[in-house]
Amino acid sequence: MIQHMSMVFKAGGLSVGEGAFLMACCNHTDAKGYVIAHMQQIADEAHMSLRTAQATRAKLEQRKLVKAAPRFSPKNGAQIANLFRVNLDLLCLFIHI
Repeated sequence: MIQHMSMVFKAGGLSVGEGAFLMACCNHTDAKGYVIAHMQQIADEAHMSLRTAQATRAKLEQRKLVKAAPRFSPKNGAQIANLFRVNLDLLCLFIHI
């Protein structure tokens, strides 16, 4: 969502990798901050490897800017793409006006 991407542009205190990852995530967020994309797609858009994207997501989870949860198929119980969400309220606190 463009408003969320704008928040990332204005945010301070993020590393280049964290900013790139959040920007890619926010390109696929809904109004509540849920990311509608696979990690590989986020990694590709952030110009990083999947492993680097996963490590960056873990750092952002520690900072409470991103929250991830596993998802499972209701049909067969197999794990599918994780559901994750950008903490938009906390991201607002990083904005320098």
